[in-house]
Amino acid sequence: MKKLSVLISALLLFSSAFTLNAAQDSTVIDLNVTFVDYVNFIGSAVGASKYYTIDEIKPVGTNRRGPSVSLGRLGIESNSVGDCDVEFSTKNNFRLRHTVSNRRLTNYRLRWKGKNITRRRNKQMTLPCNTNAQRIQFQATGNFRNNPQAGLYQDIVTITVTTQ
Repeated sequence: MKKLSVLISALLLFSSAFTLNAAQDSTVIDLNVTFVDYVNFIGSAVGASKYYTIDEIKPVGTNRRGPSVSLGRLGIESNSVGDCDVEFSTKNNFRLRHTVSNRRLTNYRLRWKGKNITRRRNKQMTLPCNTNAQRIQFQATGNFRNNPQAGLYQDIVTITVTTQ
């Protein structure tokens, strides 16, 4: 019996030497996708600087307002669905001022999307985030300084759009 048990043990050892054990490993791949909203202005008015002579913007005769002058086209494109908030702000509060003496030449308004934008009205509006480019216009709005000082009169308009 002792020989049989040694023989069985030897056979078990011998067979285990030829048994293949499967190797195993695992890993995790973490998949993430980031969707970043974007919103851009489109059209010919984007980033434009416009220079006009006084004759191009000054009211004629007894008119209180000057002619309407196109600043180009302005629209919004976005991958965001829904509405965006649009805000107009200006350096000189919708007034053309001399760049050296700071004297006011005239007040003005902008017109875009069927709305007059002035220092008191429509400086903030809500629009679809994808809006076709439409003409944006400038118009002097009265109280035009007589005999203005020579030099450059300007205002800087900043338009900010934010997705909701």
